[in-house]
Amino acid sequence: MIYGSREVSLPGGVKQQSAAGDNATLWIVEGAGHGDYKFVAAEAYEAWVVEFFDGALVVGE
Repeated sequence: MIYGSREVSLPGGVKQQSAAGDNATLWIVEGAGHGDYKFVAAEAYEAWVVEFFDGALVVGE
């Protein structure tokens, strides 16, 4: 999950991550509001999303 530190719904994201435990990762983008992640932290956003999909979309051999 990705949330910005300025999002009003951030406490809900923290609760979701806590409830999911090791099944979810929460990245809080400092200074970002909802949907601003790519603009506030472009390189880190791209790296985080690519890493997520690389792990989630592994095709069996």
